[in-house]
Formats: sequence, structure tokens, C-alpha cells
Amino acid sequence: MKVLFIGHFSNSEDVQVGASAAGDSVQRRIVTSLKCISNAEVNAVAQRPAKSWPKGRFIFRRAQDSYAIYPITINVAFVRDFVFAIYCFFTILMQRPGKVVQYNSYFFVNVFVVFASILTKSHTTIIIQDHRSGELFKYFDRLHDRVASKLVRFYKVAVPVTEPLAFELALKENSYYVFPGAMEYDRPFESQGGKCKATTSANSIVSSSDRKLTIVFAGALEKHNGICKLLDAWKVIPDNYELIVYGKGGLKQYVAEIAQSLPNVTYRGYANKDVIHQEMMQSDFNVCFRFSDGIDERFFFPSKFFSVNCYPGFALVNNFSGLPREFQEVGFVINDDMSNIVEVLESKVMDLKKKTVKRQEYLFGNYSWSKLFVNVFNGTNS
Repeated sequence: MKVLFIGHFSNSEDVQVGASAAGDSVQRRIVTSLKCISNAEVNAVAQRPAKSWPKGRFIFRRAQDSYAIYPITINVAFVRDFVFAIYCFFTILMQRPGKVVQYNSYFFVNVFVVFASILTKSHTTIIIQDHRSGELFKYFDRLHDRVASKLVRFYKVAVPVTEPLAFELALKENSYYVFPGAMEYDRPFESQGGKCKATTSANSIVSSSDRKLTIVFAGALEKHNGICKLLDAWKVIPDNYELIVYGKGGLKQYVAEIAQSLPNVTYRGYANKDVIHQEMMQSDFNVCFRFSDGIDERFFFPSKFFSVNCYPGFALVNNFSGLPREFQEVGFVINDDMSNIVEVLESKVMDLKKKTVKRQEYLFGNYSWSKLFVNVFNGTNS
């Protein structure tokens, strides 16, 4: 079975300014998962995300890494998108894959992939994890996604990130499969010592420990990620909890000022994924919040959710739209007004560990790209 994956992610050997580390990671994970499917011969092509010329490089030469082929790109707005779409069209015609998997909706790519699939009778699947809606996005970006979405119904199967997004896209029943994303790693991380292995009695209250407990927030510093709500709540958090913030964004200055005024808040700016990984391996809590502040949260699902829940530290997650019901039922979900955050932070260590194990068992058992593709390719979408 020939499978062609069409994505928008970075050449691993030449990541450009403007690329999304989360987007790159998810799509590389998809490529790897497709290759694990029995009898699948997988090829991938990708458009490199980068700031367009003149802010970025004018031209990118053809490149290839272990994940994909990156065709030559004239890095000018509109031109690069059109040229990449043409490249996808001819790639489908020449390779004639049985399955085409596309990540996210782009107008030119949608047009040419649909056209090519009609000619080759390829089975097309489009994964839609971003649909820009809300004041955070420019008018043209919102317009582009609305126009491009009109073509989604012509794919054999659409995979929207939430049920409300499926409704927004006017997808027909039995033509889509709701899937918010997949776990970033193959299995949960085990504590490697340090803060996660602190010598605290399993039945004691965490806050009674003399050691400093760390909470890591890593992500875009924007209202929809809850950084403002978290910092507002931090004024009543016990002093032995230290909040460590990584990231950049529109609220960078605000976060830096709060960090200067509160002794148990540290802002460390932007850091690469390896640095954050090591920090999260040692932290007691990791944060993943999502709110409809500047975006419509119904049309998004934080990919970070599938990362923070892999770590030994307890994941602080609010009840955002699309949060799986089974995950909610495990408990200890943070209220949107942060009214119970102190209660959760001060829970017994053993209770937090038990909740983490239950969460991870559920997530690793139900959210994998391989399982999604098996269902979609076998026609068991719903």
C-alpha cells in the first residue's frame, strides 16, 4: 500500500524562524506512525514553514531528511503556497498512492490534492488541527481558512480536532472521524530522580514539604493559554511552590514584570525543546491550559496536552472544550477560574501519582496516530 503524507513542517537539519516546534513534532510523529503500519510504503513531502521574504530567505533549495522531501521553494507569500500545491499535484500523479494523508487545510493544496485524487482515485484523508477563528488572528488568515474549508468535504475522510469543528465545516455524517491528537511519545516517562523522587511520605501533604516544589509552564505567552489566569492565582499560592515560565508571545513583558514582583515566579524566556524536556522531567507539576481568549477554543485542541501527560509530574489541565470525558472523570481537573488550584497542588502525593497513572493508561490506550490511521483506512470512521 502506497501512502503519501503531505505536511507543512521543518527540515530537521534547517529549522527556520517562524516554524512551530509543536507542529514539527506532531507531523514527524505522524510520518513515523504511518511507517509502522503493516505493508505501508510511505513517502512524505513538506513545505518548510518560515517567515516569507523579505523577512526570511528568498529561496530554499530542494532538501531531504529522514522524514520528508522538501521541494525547492520561492519563499514569497502566495507564490510558495501555489508552487507547493503544484508539486503535490504532480507527486500524486506520478506516485499514484493508494492513500494520501494531508495535515491541515490550505486553499491551493486542497484544490490540487482533490483534483489529483480524482484523476488517480486515491483515498484522501485530511487532518484538521487548526481552524483560525478569533480576534488573535488576522482577517486574511481567518478568511483563508473559511474559504479553504469549503473544499474539505471533497476528501474521502476528514479528521477534525473536535465535534464543533466538524459541524463548522458542514461535514456529512460518516465522512469524518473526530480525533484531537496523539501522545507525543511511545510510553510514559519514568522519574529519573531529583524533584520527582523526593523523599516525601506517600500519605503526606505535598505543601508540607520543606523542599521547593516546581510547576512548569512552557508555551506561547498568550491569553488563550491561561498564563494571565495562572499568574493572577499565583498570588495566593504557598511560597514553597515555584512557577517556572518558558515561552514568548504577546504577554512576554507582562510575564517578565510579574516575575520581578513575585519571588516564587521565574521567567526564563524562550528555550528549545530539549531544555524544556529536561525541566519537565524534574518538575512536580506541568501546565496545559486552554481558554477562548482571542481564539475559539472549540476549533483547537492543545497539542501540548499530549506532551505534558507523558511526564511523571502531575499535569495541571483545565476543563477546556474537547477535553475527553474519560480524562475528566479521573478528576483533579482545574476549574476555569482557578478556584481549586491550591487544593489540587496540596493533594497527597500518592493521590496525584494514582491520578497520573490512570490518566496515562487511558491516553496511551486510546490516542495514537497508528490507531487512527488503521481505523480511517479500514473505513471505521464515525
